Amino acid sequence: YVYVPVGDKLQFDLSNAKTCVSKVGFTQTMEIDVSYNLPSHYDFEQDKRVGDAKIFCNLKLTLNKNDNILRVQYKVKNNSEYHRFRIAVDTGIATDRIIVDVPFCIETHSNKERTLLVNSKTFFNTSFATLCDNVNGMALLTQGLHEVERDGTKLYLTIARATGVIGHNNGKYFFHNFLLV
Repeated sequence: YVYVPVGDKLQFDLSNAKTCVSKVGFTQTMEIDVSYNLPSHYDFEQDKRVGDAKIFCNLKLTLNKNDNILRVQYKVKNNSEYHRFRIAVDTGIATDRIIVDVPFCIETHSNKERTLLVNSKTFFNTSFATLCDNVNGMALLTQGLHEVERDGTKLYLTIARATGVIGHNNGKYFFHNFLLV
């Protein structure tokens, strides 16, 4: 799913974002609307991104009084293929391991590990991803988001993977081994 040369830059530009903050009763809400220009698709023969497309995102953050849980909602209108759209959360916790849940167990992964058949340091999760050290910890509880990546103190939750073609495989970037028993 990740068809980018090493060194491709992540986009964090919020210069064109529109923000609205409201407080009603014991609830405070911030909405952020932002758009990005991205290549429209990936040309596998030329091994590069081509074309122009615009994606739109609405991010809504809600905090209730006396509640230590920040609720995050989002809407994405995607017009580009072969990219990931992610939310980054800086936990402030420097550790060499990430803890995730998968069906029927909890797994701990080090910085050097990666999920098989995936060309990035992503891990699968069912409902949470956690960074913790001997003093602090932060868990991100996810609903419908099943992929997380760790970079330093940040956790990246994948909101959308835009593959263009379901099940598309590019042998140049993926190596598959299968064992039939």
